[in-house]
Amino acid sequence: MAGNGSLDSTEIQQFAAKIGLKLTMAEAEEAVAQMELTEKKDGVVEFDEFWHWFMCVSLRIFNLDVHCRQPL
Repeated sequence: MAGNGSLDSTEIQQFAAKIGLKLTMAEAEEAVAQMELTEKKDGVVEFDEFWHWFMCVSLRIFNLDVHCRQPL
């Protein structure tokens, strides 16, 4: 949220707090690990990784029968 186009676990934790969710740092780190699509796993989520994760979660929440997979 610092304007650099990516999110780390601290920023995920802050984002969650803004929408009323309380995440521990360990939970925020796990969320980042789940969002990362690249092999480098650098602890930073780029916008496309976040968007892919968000869309897949949204589809499951609304019970839409769509299978999410990692983009090519």
